[in-house]
Amino acid sequence: MQIELILLILSTLFFASILAGKAGRRFGVPALLLFLAVGMLFGSDGLGIHFDNIATAQIVGTVALSAILFSGGLDTKKTKKTKFAKRFCLIMQT
Repeated sequence: MQIELILLILSTLFFASILAGKAGRRFGVPALLLFLAVGMLFGSDGLGIHFDNIATAQIVGTVALSAILFSGGLDTKKTKKTKFAKRFCLIMQT
């Protein structure tokens, strides 16, 4: 695959993710849910982007999971974190 095509696909995905994030914030839908929808739209069942290389697919999935966890940590309010941390500690002691 040519580098120009790869850059076009990646930039289109990035742009669609930005639009999904903006729409999610406006309508109150979690951005991660919209990112999942964008992934399904551009995936093998949607527009037909296929990963033939298993190692590359694993690396992309790991990076995506890291981004999802990072985003979830940043979007969670501190009061909820402390509330659930207290519950977690109580559960772990039993």
